[in-house]
Amino acid sequence: MLQTMCAVVADRPGGPDVLHLDRVPLPAAGAGQVRVAVRSAGVNFHDVHQRRGTGPDSRFPLIPGIDFAGVVVEVGDAVEGLGAGQPVFGLAPAGGAYAQQAVVPAAAVRPIPEGVGFSEAAALPVAGLSASFLLGISELRPGMTAAVFAAAGGLGCFLGSLLTVAGVRSIGITSSPAKAKTAEAAGHSDVIDYRAEDPVEAVRERTGGAGVDVVFDTVAGPEFARSFRMLRDSGTVICCGRAGGPPDLADVTDALIGSRRNLALRDFFLPTYLPAHVDELADRLDTLAEAMRSEQVRIPIRAFELGDAASAHALIESGSSVGKIVLHVDPAATAPRTSSTHTQRDDR
Repeated sequence: MLQTMCAVVADRPGGPDVLHLDRVPLPAAGAGQVRVAVRSAGVNFHDVHQRRGTGPDSRFPLIPGIDFAGVVVEVGDAVEGLGAGQPVFGLAPAGGAYAQQAVVPAAAVRPIPEGVGFSEAAALPVAGLSASFLLGISELRPGMTAAVFAAAGGLGCFLGSLLTVAGVRSIGITSSPAKAKTAEAAGHSDVIDYRAEDPVEAVRERTGGAGVDVVFDTVAGPEFARSFRMLRDSGTVICCGRAGGPPDLADVTDALIGSRRNLALRDFFLPTYLPAHVDELADRLDTLAEAMRSEQVRIPIRAFELGDAASAHALIESGSSVGKIVLHVDPAATAPRTSSTHTQRDDR
């Protein structure tokens, strides 16, 4: 009899309601892989794009989920340093973490240090690695300044903490007083509520009219051009998300090229950046886990049950969430078969 497990599945693109619990075949670890009993799975906006069918890797049926933490249950051939029963966390590059078990590349898995829980560990990989790599490519140095959109979100909290440790003055941009408090707790030096004051004017006021060296923009959207108007001469905007949708290209062209201020634009997308930096993965994940353990990284975490994945997606899409959202995975949970048993994708 075929062994199955409980997983969150989307059979077609759509809103949060397309996510449902179902039974799927239990995966097996191949060479260079480990199978993990997932205890917590992180929720990212990348998962939302996958579910909507707007992600570059959206193929259905789909089991979302890139961040995970859990316990190793099977080790494939040619895997060293990992064993059954070991608590681990890491990345599931092909997705599949919204499930009781997931098969992932051993190179993307690290031991969870003592003192870090499953929910905390599952909050680390995507947001933490993105912040770590972004800090590197930004070339920010102590004494320089940066502005961070969505400063109370997962990536925003990690950036607030890591920028502070690096000696960079960070100005967090949020949308409410409650989010401003979260951003302050995460380490941002200054916080702006863009609904209470114009963010461009506020950033310039807080920098003595000069503007910041770098803007980390996770929102993009129709008002993306404002990020360029926050920059000092020769500054850089790094687009590291598009939660607000596509930008107004004419306005961006005017703010970037038309400014004649030697401004720069850089795009960052972790899944395509990571393959060229796999050799850095272990050290960066270990460093992030230690920062979490020592409370250098401060990020609120809200947990949903695996069966409430649709509610978690609705919350993150609403723009009202703070910190990181994770799904708690009960190894003993069962799900009625809502459709015929799914066959998992070959690349999972």
